Amino acid sequence: MSQVSSALGRCSGLIVGVPLNLTLAFMHLRTANQSDIQAIASLHAASWRHAYRGALSDAYLAGDIEADRTAAWTQRLRAPVTGQFVTVAEENEQIT
Repeated sequence: MSQVSSALGRCSGLIVGVPLNLTLAFMHLRTANQSDIQAIASLHAASWRHAYRGALSDAYLAGDIEADRTAAWTQRLRAPVTGQFVTVAEENEQIT
């Protein structure tokens, strides 16, 4: 785990908190926008497949989790609830 991940908590590329635009030596943190939906959904699905292996059925994890996560993140970023801020971490212009 990098020093940034340690400092921010394990985030799998997503940090929920205050609006942010910060560049570190190797990573750029910024507020997520609607153009990030697919990348966030893909990262979220991949993290579920890794983190929930053995806790959720293999059939479910092999299914179209990405479509479900895309729908969830579409809703979250198109109609955010009051006080919701989603920040992404980019490395080489890729959400990581």
